[in-house]
Amino acid sequence: MPNAHQTVHLIDDDLATRIAIDAILRSVGHDVALYDSGLTFLERVTPGQCGCVILDVRLPSLSNKEIARRLDISEPTVKVHAQSVFRKIGARNRTHAAIIAREQGFS
Repeated sequence: MPNAHQTVHLIDDDLATRIAIDAILRSVGHDVALYDSGLTFLERVTPGQCGCVILDVRLPSLSNKEIARRLDISEPTVKVHAQSVFRKIGARNRTHAAIIAREQGFS
């Protein structure tokens, strides 16, 4: 059973995607918070808040530097996490990750 004190933060600019993933996560007992942009997420979440982030890799307007500043972490930390995700899906960078997502049917 998921920990009720940790929230899954879902960031996606597509409303239908947010609704669908929200329903799936809630059906297995997760607490979910929905955000339509990375900026909205950064405005509402405080550094150190526990949880998991599911992030649309094609979100516009947030650089690694801005994400790091807003979360009070280092820019290299953001890069390490991004690179870890890219490596797991076989992508070279964000653009390649978006291409892979599109090829897999994610629009």
